[in-house]
Amino acid sequence: MKACDKKVLFGYWPSLLPDGPHPPHTRTLITCLLKDPSPKGRMAVSSVLINMLLGSRLYLSQAEDSERNMTAFTPWSVTVGNMVRELHRSLCLAVIAENSLSVLTQLLRSLAALVQNTPYHRLAPGLVTRVVSIVRRFITHKDAKVQVSSLTVLGSVVAFEPSTPEILRVILKPSQPRLCTEDEDPTSLSTSEACGSASSICEDADGGVMYEDCFPSKSGESSWLMKVCLDNMGVQRTELPTRNMGVSAPIPAQVESLQLLTVLTMNYFVPVVVGQLKAVLAMLDETLVNTDSTVRLHAGRVLEALSSSMRLQYKKQDGTSAVSVDEMLQFWTHVLSGPLVRMLQNPDHAALRAVGCDCLANLEEETFQLLSRDKHILIITILFGCSKDEENYVRSSAIRALAICVLFQVLREDIHFVMDTAEFILQGLGDKSLGVRIKASWSLGNLSDALALNKMNSENEDIPDFLLLQLLQASISSAKDNDKVRSNAVRAVGNLLRMLEESTLCDPSFKGAVQDAVDVLVQNSTSGSNMKVRWNACYAIGNMMTNNALYAHGFKWQSGVFNVLGDLVVNFRNFKVRINAALALSMPATRHQYGSHFVHVWTALLDGLENSSTMEDFSEYRHHDNLIHQMKSGKPFRKNPTEIWTPICPSQVIQSNTQEMLDNVTIDVLCQSLSHLATLVRREDLIALHEVFVFRMDVLQQHMAKFSRDAPPEKSALLYTAASHCSTLLQSAGLNAGEHNSAAMLASVFLLDNSNLIE
Repeated sequence: MKACDKKVLFGYWPSLLPDGPHPPHTRTLITCLLKDPSPKGRMAVSSVLINMLLGSRLYLSQAEDSERNMTAFTPWSVTVGNMVRELHRSLCLAVIAENSLSVLTQLLRSLAALVQNTPYHRLAPGLVTRVVSIVRRFITHKDAKVQVSSLTVLGSVVAFEPSTPEILRVILKPSQPRLCTEDEDPTSLSTSEACGSASSICEDADGGVMYEDCFPSKSGESSWLMKVCLDNMGVQRTELPTRNMGVSAPIPAQVESLQLLTVLTMNYFVPVVVGQLKAVLAMLDETLVNTDSTVRLHAGRVLEALSSSMRLQYKKQDGTSAVSVDEMLQFWTHVLSGPLVRMLQNPDHAALRAVGCDCLANLEEETFQLLSRDKHILIITILFGCSKDEENYVRSSAIRALAICVLFQVLREDIHFVMDTAEFILQGLGDKSLGVRIKASWSLGNLSDALALNKMNSENEDIPDFLLLQLLQASISSAKDNDKVRSNAVRAVGNLLRMLEESTLCDPSFKGAVQDAVDVLVQNSTSGSNMKVRWNACYAIGNMMTNNALYAHGFKWQSGVFNVLGDLVVNFRNFKVRINAALALSMPATRHQYGSHFVHVWTALLDGLENSSTMEDFSEYRHHDNLIHQMKSGKPFRKNPTEIWTPICPSQVIQSNTQEMLDNVTIDVLCQSLSHLATLVRREDLIALHEVFVFRMDVLQQHMAKFSRDAPPEKSALLYTAASHCSTLLQSAGLNAGEHNSAAMLASVFLLDNSNLIE
């Protein structure tokens, strides 16, 4: 079974598993699981089921329930759904009926594997409720392995994505079957209880703990599952009548409870955790000084998940945030006064120090500014110290946290902090560990963003030229490193080239570095199989091309760059690379900056627009429509005038692949590219452009007509400028016949409905 390929094995599932209740004579693995009298046989079947289920999510993702009875034909997806449903029923029956602790533990692991791979969002509700109803009987079992396995199943339920209403309902207010006492045999529970509905209620067992009775899940009250985790960690709760107060579960159960808390915090922070934040923090205060290093590590990860979830909630802009500024300040004041400092200063546990640095990376700028001065000094001192740690993963986490802090305005404007951070990043880029170099290259990108933001304010002090040169040279070297390093390094190269001034470029050492930087960007955009490196290189080229100083001082990079970008836009198979190449082509601000390549840019954008429907690689289909819009893009979107340029990224490409988003992007990008180029056309360009337009007028007019018809007034300013410029060209005196025809064609594109542009 282990040696068999998953693709081959999945074809045999119908022969090994039932797709519904079958007559007694039917022989399947489930028959052995439920009826074999030998514990070894049942154990073997459970192991086989685990091997079958692990890694099967891709295949089980097609499972679904049928809305009607199909007698003539049953789709394969419905058959898979029936097998999944029957597996749930059978494993629940087996768990209830099992009297061997070793087999019971293995059955619970099988159930966890099933939960991890079942697409509950495609199946009718009820499966999760049944699983939780059965498993929660064993969370206080006398055997530690059974406790851990039951918590693993519950953790798999909580970790399932996308979440469903049933899962949230079960977490907050599950069905109410009784829990087993330590002396009660689980097999005494009937089969009907194992498969009962969500509304079934069983009598309480003497000595058992009914979490719903102690903690009814009413509005504003916490989840029973949260209470279970806190109880396992020994949290004192006077409302719990039968359990010994302050007595922790065995170490493995504590570790599993902390892992469950971590998942609850990440996936259900608002409905489950936020109301019990004080209790969780109190538990972490005690747990982080636990004598067991594994418990301390997982407690640190709970704290990291808390800080991350609070940051995500705080950043919500729709008014639904469950975390206020005061709550953020209270949280960070508390953790910086005890738990987090203990993590970061633990000399014997490097992994815990790394987790502590990751926690600090979740600190929000506004919260940081509200912290006291001594807390600022504490954070910076600890991160600087961890950046020199002996362990690779501690150094990488600390450098990443510093790179996030350097974007905070109060620290970004502190030239000494920026320079110290730059030194640590430079050390990280030269580290022997690939993991450290990856984090350091990402951090260099953040540092370059901070430097670019500082450059926008003339009152901010610039870093010395020697350090700027070191950063540029280090980023060039990193752009020749591993793919994961290169994808971040090219971003930094683009940012650093963008901020170079004319006075700096006169330095001979900088001239050589600039040419090397352009060469490495071109090389990364045209070679290699890693598409992320390529589209980031195109992004960096576009960023570089916004620096007017680079078009002077005798630099000869334009010819190679324009030709490469044009070729990528027209011919490259990856649509995300073509998108960023198209953006880069529209970044020069003046006609002079395009030089002799102006007509070539027109040709490349229009040919790329025309070729956008041709896809040899069908995996690129989801980026097809977005390419059409980006071909008409050019000037990137900015949230505000001071924000540094950021082109469309792959995640935005995927997220924007809906019709509504595509329509909105079409309006913006069409205005920002073709109209931009049209505003730069001069009389001497008209003859050459005539040959470009004559065979591409249909494509150009089609998209401009849509923009002219649908663009809102606030988006049409650039189009109005283009229309005015084209009208002026057409009315120019002394145009010969060829020039007049070309100007007329251009005007016919941008003057489709001039009444929409005139107030």
